[in-house]
Amino acid sequence: QTHAIAWNTTSKELETELSAVYVPVIKGILGYRIFLIRSEEQARFNSISTLAELTQFTIGQGKVWNDNAILRHNGFTVLEAEASGLVKMLLAKRFDIYSRGIHEPWVELKPDIQISIEKNLMLNYPLPIYFFVNPANKALHQRLTWGLEHLINTGQFDQLFNNHPIYSEAMDKINFHKRKSFNLINPNLSPQTRALLKQDKYWLK
Repeated sequence: QTHAIAWNTTSKELETELSAVYVPVIKGILGYRIFLIRSEEQARFNSISTLAELTQFTIGQGKVWNDNAILRHNGFTVLEAEASGLVKMLLAKRFDIYSRGIHEPWVELKPDIQISIEKNLMLNYPLPIYFFVNPANKALHQRLTWGLEHLINTGQFDQLFNNHPIYSEAMDKINFHKRKSFNLINPNLSPQTRALLKQDKYWLK
């Protein structure tokens, strides 16, 4: 389908198959991760000050999630399962942490389920989502690139992003700027994406 547009977290492999529009469409927000934990266990995390200490905890992740390889590359033990069963597995102590994007965990929190959001820690790794198009459709690729760059350069992109309720409510709830953040390496980034990491206008800071 020459005119189709897809969006997905990127990888070197995907960028060889499709033509990526190199503008992170949600400012890399998916790479900022906070943790669902068992409600009674916050104290286990209060004294963590190094990544080595944090990697002693096992992380639960969905099968074939793109960031499983990132976590393993940075020293974590990852247990993969169907995403629909991860909360039950956390409660059953199959792993210690259920890692979620900062805008994602709220739907899991229910009054009758004894899980909570860990209060102090956060992971950060580059995991951009791009639009992808058929390599044969150069006009569509150029138009999307121009349009997104125009929105960023005029400030309209940040205005839309910062005022979106999913983002703004999440930032308020998690005390984003007060958390201790551990920066991880994503080993599966293309040279084009690595170059983008140096340009602050594309990323949540």
